[in-house]
Amino acid sequence: MLTGISSSFLRCASEITLGVGLAAIAFGVPLLFSEINRMDILLGVIANFVTLAITVAAALIFYVFAGRRSLLRFFGIERSKSLRIFTGHIPGNSPQGLIGFEEAGEARNLEGLFRSVIPGLSSQPGLLQFVQLADIDVQVLPGRKGSSSLDESVISLKLRTTNHATELIEDALNSPVRWDRNAQGTISTADMELVPKGCDTKGVVVRLCHGNKAFFYVAGIREPATAGAARYLLRNWRSMRQKYGDKKSFYYVVELKGSSGDVVSLADHELRYS
Repeated sequence: MLTGISSSFLRCASEITLGVGLAAIAFGVPLLFSEINRMDILLGVIANFVTLAITVAAALIFYVFAGRRSLLRFFGIERSKSLRIFTGHIPGNSPQGLIGFEEAGEARNLEGLFRSVIPGLSSQPGLLQFVQLADIDVQVLPGRKGSSSLDESVISLKLRTTNHATELIEDALNSPVRWDRNAQGTISTADMELVPKGCDTKGVVVRLCHGNKAFFYVAGIREPATAGAARYLLRNWRSMRQKYGDKKSFYYVVELKGSSGDVVSLADHELRYS
């Protein structure tokens, strides 16, 4: 009797064990393979993202350093890594004196050109505009006597009447383009009037290459024209470099068009200067 019960019990136990085994095979193995497949897919996605990130980073690094090197060479600061941007200065109650709103804004935009990782990045939307480099010592300063000098490469905004740095560029560097008081307040070369007296819309962008430095004289008779000339330099330095390289002196005559703030070039010419 006990033997019969034991035999029946063993058969039942065997059947249960077999059933559990079959269930494990039926459900466990597919689940195992499913987990492996999901892991493979996840690793593949991660690998793709890593590859994409490396590719984008490599392209970005190439663009950053190629573009930035061109920027530094064009403005004469590849070696010194130092630039001064001088604005017009009318003595007032503050140490900075009085500076035109448009002129001050364009001076800051030019400053941002050198602080950005990618030239011009400061004008882009999103978080990229806050990514900056500190490899260039660039400062915006009022062009008053005693604080303006030509010890570093310079961008000087405004005529010599309100900017001592412009006066130094005209006199100490003997700029071929200058404000001609004898011709009743025009901006001229020795043989040609570039900006007539009282003109509100025309200005000049002048680069004088002296040694390893570059000195930019950016001015109009009126503030809107000065700001427009500075904006033209900001937006078009690449095409200017493509035409004149890093060592040639030149001038551009530019003009404001309409109320949109657009600036166009009317004429440009290489200057025989050394």
